[in-house]
Amino acid sequence: IVWVVRLSFAYEQPIILMKYVFAGFQGTLYLGIVTCLLLQEKEKLREAELQEKKEKSERMFKEWLQNSKNKPRPASAGCAYVNGKLATYPDGNAYPAPAFYNPIPWKPIPVPPPKEEKYVSVKKNKRPLSSHTHRSSSVLFQKSKSNVYLGSLHRLHK
Repeated sequence: IVWVVRLSFAYEQPIILMKYVFAGFQGTLYLGIVTCLLLQEKEKLREAELQEKKEKSERMFKEWLQNSKNKPRPASAGCAYVNGKLATYPDGNAYPAPAFYNPIPWKPIPVPPPKEEKYVSVKKNKRPLSSHTHRSSSVLFQKSKSNVYLGSLHRLHK
């Protein structure tokens, strides 16, 4: 009995093979149990790493949330409140500081998508030109082809 270890590129893990010789017959046995054990250990390690990362990110998020709640905010300068009631009218020129802040900066603010309007291409309808007008303009450009400027206009016109 000869033990051979080779690397399987399909699974990127070692597969243990047992080569045996019995009564002149040679063959190879795949030891699936060992391969399964290697897979299970690898999966457990990956799950442990993911759990550790998740706990660390949760802890950091809770710290950030506490810091953001305790952060001092500027008082609004527009109104005066006495005993929870509005004492003065808000001044139109003095706006309070904006109250919105993005509580989770790595997540985008949900914005509803704009309503899609069907794009209608507006084409100017050309009036049917009479044959007389068409002939006269072509004759005019044919006569003036010696002039470079009018010749380029003729090309643009077509």
